[in-house]
Amino acid sequence: MDKFVKFIARFSAAVSTICIAALAITVASQVFFRKVLNQSLTWTDEYGPFMLVWLTLFGAVAALYDKRHLAITALVERLKGTAKHAVVIISNLCILIFVLVLFWYGIPMVLQLMNINAVSIPIPKAYIYAVIPFTSICCAIVIIDAVIKEFKLMLRKEE
Repeated sequence: MDKFVKFIARFSAAVSTICIAALAITVASQVFFRKVLNQSLTWTDEYGPFMLVWLTLFGAVAALYDKRHLAITALVERLKGTAKHAVVIISNLCILIFVLVLFWYGIPMVLQLMNINAVSIPIPKAYIYAVIPFTSICCAIVIIDAVIKEFKLMLRKEE
C-alpha cells in the first residue's frame, strides 16, 4: 500500500504544479490582453478559479501525505506515548469523515452537472467538478494509510 499511497501523493503534487503553472500563464495572459491589447479573453475569468480549486484540492492530498496540512499542534506537542498517538488518530479520523462527506455529496453534484456546460469553455462542468470526489478518495486513502501507520506505532510503543 505504501507504493500506491506514495504514487497518489506524487501524482497530486505534479498536478498541483501543473495547475500553478497554468494559473500563472492564464493570469499573465489575461493581464497582457486587457492592458496591452485592450481585448479581454473571456475564458480566463472562468478557467482561473477552476485551476485554483484543482490546485487546492490536489495540493491537499500532497500536504496530507507529507503531514504539512493545516493543524493546531499545541496539544499534540505536549502529549507523549499512547495519548499522543490517540489524538493523532482521532484527528485523522475526523479528517477522514470530512473527506468522505465531501465524496458522498460530490458524486451527485458531478452527476447533476453532466449536462451543463461551462459558460466560456465548451465542456461539461461535471469534468471540472469531478476533482472533488476524486481528490476526496485520494485523501481518504492517504489518511487511512496514516491511521494504520500511527496505530502500529502506538502498539509498538506499548510493548
